[in-house]
Amino acid sequence: MSRLSSTPLPPASPAAPLLRTAALAALLLGAGCVDDPTSTLGRPGGPRLAGARAIETDLGDLGGGGVFVHDMNDAGQIVGNTWKDANGAGGDVGFLWEPGGTMQWIAGDQWCEQTRWGLECYIIPGDALAINAGGMVTGSDGYTTARWPPATQIPGDARGPGRDINDAGDAVGGSPAFLWTFDDLVTLLGTLPGQSGSHGVRINNARQITGGSGPRGFFWQNGTMQDLGTLGGSSTQPTDLNEAGQVVGRSSVAGDAAVHAFLWTPGGGMQDLGTLGGANSHASAINARGQVVGWAETAGGTRHAFLWTAAEGMVDVGTLPLVHDPTRPAPDPALSGSEALDINDAGIVTGFSRAGYRVPYAFVWSRASGMQILGNGYGKVINNRGQVAGGSAHPTENVGEFNRGRFWDDIAIRVGPTADAGGPYQGEQSEPILFDGTATLNPDGEALVFAWDFTGDGVADSTGAQTGFAFDAPGSYPVRLFVTDAAGVTWTDDAVVTIGPPRWPHAVIAPPPGGQYAVAEGGRILLSSQGSAAENGGLLLYRWEFGDGTAAQSRHQDTAFAWSKVYGDNGTYTVRLIVWDAASRADTATVSVTVRSTAPTAALRLLTPYEGQDFTLEMLNATDSSAIDRRAGFAYAFDCGTGGYTAFGGSTWRTCSGRPDNVSHAVGARIRDKDGSVREYRRTVTPLNARPVITGATWLNTLLTFGFTDAGTEDGPWRWVVRWGDGTRSEGWAGVQGNNAVLAPHAYAAPGTYTVLVHVYDKDGASSGVHALTVTR
Repeated sequence: MSRLSSTPLPPASPAAPLLRTAALAALLLGAGCVDDPTSTLGRPGGPRLAGARAIETDLGDLGGGGVFVHDMNDAGQIVGNTWKDANGAGGDVGFLWEPGGTMQWIAGDQWCEQTRWGLECYIIPGDALAINAGGMVTGSDGYTTARWPPATQIPGDARGPGRDINDAGDAVGGSPAFLWTFDDLVTLLGTLPGQSGSHGVRINNARQITGGSGPRGFFWQNGTMQDLGTLGGSSTQPTDLNEAGQVVGRSSVAGDAAVHAFLWTPGGGMQDLGTLGGANSHASAINARGQVVGWAETAGGTRHAFLWTAAEGMVDVGTLPLVHDPTRPAPDPALSGSEALDINDAGIVTGFSRAGYRVPYAFVWSRASGMQILGNGYGKVINNRGQVAGGSAHPTENVGEFNRGRFWDDIAIRVGPTADAGGPYQGEQSEPILFDGTATLNPDGEALVFAWDFTGDGVADSTGAQTGFAFDAPGSYPVRLFVTDAAGVTWTDDAVVTIGPPRWPHAVIAPPPGGQYAVAEGGRILLSSQGSAAENGGLLLYRWEFGDGTAAQSRHQDTAFAWSKVYGDNGTYTVRLIVWDAASRADTATVSVTVRSTAPTAALRLLTPYEGQDFTLEMLNATDSSAIDRRAGFAYAFDCGTGGYTAFGGSTWRTCSGRPDNVSHAVGARIRDKDGSVREYRRTVTPLNARPVITGATWLNTLLTFGFTDAGTEDGPWRWVVRWGDGTRSEGWAGVQGNNAVLAPHAYAAPGTYTVLVHVYDKDGASSGVHALTVTR
């Protein structure tokens, strides 16, 4: 639908950065001296509640006031609705906002006409409800489902707004529920048996869809609609869907006496996530890791935000303490509590919490940092860059001009690690098993300490991200990994190991020191057969096969056979240990050894040039810890200080153009081996100052003419001085160099022969030296 009208539209209000905040939400837990959030708190010029350090931006508006955020992608593009004024009339329209820009009107229309009563305008409403990773938006334009860009209306009879859009541009929504593919094919999803009506809510990149049909929820895939079921009651309301096809929302329990948050999986059906001791709960969102957030009532009936994980169940995220404003009535305990509205894949949660007054505070929460305040209002959505979009009022209770769109960026919050013990594991009695915790997530990039408990006593039996341990008897054993972050906070994860009876003989490749089968090119890795055994303690014959075409074998039977191996090139090698007992029975153990590529080294040679003088960058003594890489040769790239490197090539040197002034600039060189490993060398070059040189001084009648050159072409202006030999002098400035650059008149008082001395100085004080000529008057 076009947006042409008979009158010009007013410009959008620009988005405005508000404030940067810094401190901890724990500052709230004092004597109660924080201002009432319904006053000036969080607005420009007003007091600010302590919270997470962040940059807050008002999204602006389209001249009509209230702004409501619906969705945001990982680029920080935000869509939602705002009130649009049209010459006294108005209505809701959809907008798109991008960081650093202004709010754009994309959904809805304005119609103006001149009547006998004057100019009359009308707003045809529109919605912008969802945006995908590429910036495509779905919603409604007028009363028709639409998608942008380009502006497209759904073909056929499908109606209702588009409510979600996947990264391929497939939209879902409507009433009845529809799938509208990017190539404009529309599929009506139908209804559940015995139900009337349907609507789509979410779609993922596999074109799995969840939505509602009557009071029930459905899961749709490849033309089949499946009832999600209930928790014993009559209704189910899905709210979110992840890429694994997991659905969350709320469902009524037996007798419809309450609703509980649920998690539904294609293979496992519906799971009740419980409450925090109260009657009701609701799931708002689920991330790619299957972590669920929402709200749940406590035993006292207060809603608290929660995080649910398969390992820990429902965890209370907490709420803000009551805040007292001495200028207003005491805070109302009924206006307390919190709700979580979204979670990103790193496990950071956003939502809102009240502190005794009507207007809530937007928060972010992580396990490592707890609840951190962003400002007045609510956090509606958080993306995987940690940016939050929301509003300045309550998400459902406050309407009109008071609600402003908000964007929070540069949020300083620690995520903390997510321990991952790996597994499940299997092994044999007395055989060391490699336990691997390297899948532990460490989004903050901090130093982590790993410890393992294999005996169930809470005491560490081994340390390291990878470690080996042998069990003395068959059975099933719990294993716990402890991961301690830089702040001293410990995170845990559990695994199970199943130990079977021993077989004879059995080959074991023991984990090397440090627990990882990894080494850099040219480095040695110790491969040990410790733990290998024969029946009744007999001796074994050993053979190592290193995966690079080489092998080593023991010359006689022994209790162990270790080998220190050096690999000549990077890669992943399959190492086999084969053992034979006295009865010629054999067993084999296998591990993968990772050999990391190391960057080659060289020496960057550079002779300091003068101004205007070309200079050469040269790489000398190139080498690599891998003989194979050395034989393959290296490639080189150079940066002459122009802000970018040349393409890699075989030349070890490059001539760089001289600089017109003695200003320091950075240069560099890179060396790359056949595997793409690169090492960089940087140097700072400060050209030596070049002196001016006087050329062509002549005297004619009463006029001295001379020129000069300077390799430092930006060394001007140049100061010249002439001593006339009669006790007088002249001086001046020259803006350019060259022949006849200076004309210096002089009148001698008496005839005679005079020695004239000429000097030229550049802006850095360098002198040309004296230039003498004889003048006869």
